[in-house]
Amino acid sequence: MIKTSIILTVYDRPHQAVRMLRTLQGAISEEFEVILVNDHETQNTELKDFCDTLGFVKYIHTGAQKGGKQMWRVPGFALNIGFKHSIGNNIIIGNSEMILPKPEVIGEIVSHVEKGFQCSPPVWCISSRQWLKSIYPFFLGFPRQAFEDIRGYDEDFIGYCFDDDDVAHRLATLVDFIELSEEWKIHHEMDKGKTKGQDAFITSEMWVYNRSMFEARKPHPIRNVGRDWGVLEKEYVRNKLDDVAL
Repeated sequence: MIKTSIILTVYDRPHQAVRMLRTLQGAISEEFEVILVNDHETQNTELKDFCDTLGFVKYIHTGAQKGGKQMWRVPGFALNIGFKHSIGNNIIIGNSEMILPKPEVIGEIVSHVEKGFQCSPPVWCISSRQWLKSIYPFFLGFPRQAFEDIRGYDEDFIGYCFDDDDVAHRLATLVDFIELSEEWKIHHEMDKGKTKGQDAFITSEMWVYNRSMFEARKPHPIRNVGRDWGVLEKEYVRNKLDDVAL
C-alpha cells in the first residue's frame, strides 16, 4: 500500500535525476512511490527508459504541454501535475539537484508528516556555500490534504522565482513547520551555468511581475480558484505580463 509519494522535477539535467533515483532505490520500501516530472519541452527517451526499469518510478513528461517550444516556466506547474498523479497521503516534493548524504532522512521526514507537520532537513548549497531556506520545497514533506486545501502552486506565476516563496507561505498558514537537526542536512548542487532554455526566457520583468503578484496575493492562501489545476492534458500558454489581475 502506497503511503508516501515523492515528487521530483527535472528540466535539462538528467544525470542529476538518475543519481537521485539510484539513491532512492536503496532507501524506500513498497510503501513509497516516486514521480519524476520532466518539464523539458522535448522527451528524454533514455531517462524515461531508465525510470521504467526501476519499477517504483512513474515518469511524466509534463513539458509535453509546451508543444515542443523552448520555454522555461516555474516548476510549480510540473509539481502540480505530479501531485495530481500521486496517491500517497504523505507528500515530499523536491528537485533532482538534491543530494541525500543520509537517505534515512526520508523516514525522518515522513515520521513528522504523519503527525500533521511540514518537515524538511537543513539545506546546504554546495556552490554558494550557504544555508538555504529549508521551508522551501527542496525536499519538503507535508500532508496531502494541506496541498489540496491551498489548491497547489499558483499557476499564474511565469518564468521563474517567487512561486516557492508563495507556496511555502500558504502552506505555513495551515501546517506548522519542523526543521530536522543539522545531522540530517541535504545538499543542493546548483549548476554554475543556466541551461539554454533558462537563458532564453528569464528576464528582470518576470522577477518584478512574480514578486508583485506574491506580495499582492499573500492574504489569500487559496489559489487556482474556478479552474482545473495540475492538468497534464492541456496546452500551456504563458501569461503575458499584463494578463493576470493582482
